[in-house]
Amino acid sequence: MSTISIRLDAETTASIDRLAREQGKSKSEIVREALRQYAKRNGKRFHKDETLYDRIKDVVGSCSGGPSDLSVDTGRKYAEMLWEDRRAKLAREGRPTNRTHRSK
Repeated sequence: MSTISIRLDAETTASIDRLAREQGKSKSEIVREALRQYAKRNGKRFHKDETLYDRIKDVVGSCSGGPSDLSVDTGRKYAEMLWEDRRAKLAREGRPTNRTHRSK
């Protein structure tokens, strides 16, 4: 096993000390575990032949609730939202807003 020296601020040192005490582990064990978790989260590489679904499949279906028609007429809803924002901006500037938005 190799040795590495690092400089830590007082808050981080206190956190490591507290975790080691609470978990009955050495400070080195706490730091090694934290680095392993960090590497696992941030070191994941994707293969070029992976699909988008392959990359997000672990979170697909992890949420529930909300209306089932969220993706219905999204383009129209987005255009209406943009028009409302534009109309509000024109009104704040004191410019006429008599044009009406026509959705298809």
